[in-house]
Amino acid sequence: GMPATTPAAAIHGGSTPRQRKVIATLADLAEAVEGAALDSPMTTIVGSVVELSEALDWFQGGARKDSGVEDDDTFRLARA
Repeated sequence: GMPATTPAAAIHGGSTPRQRKVIATLADLAEAVEGAALDSPMTTIVGSVVELSEALDWFQGGARKDSGVEDDDTFRLARA
């Protein structure tokens, strides 16, 4: 299996206005999900890609400044 220190994320309601996520290690993910009271269904992502979460947080608006997209209409279409 993968090391207990591997980054992991659980996402409920992905790409909807009700999206919620938790990020933890594999060892702590179940506890983090329970603590955040995330409901099923949820998507689980495991591995180093989880470390890109903040940079790629396009749905919550976090990637706007780093997206390279200057035009507001284009950015809204990219998020649709």
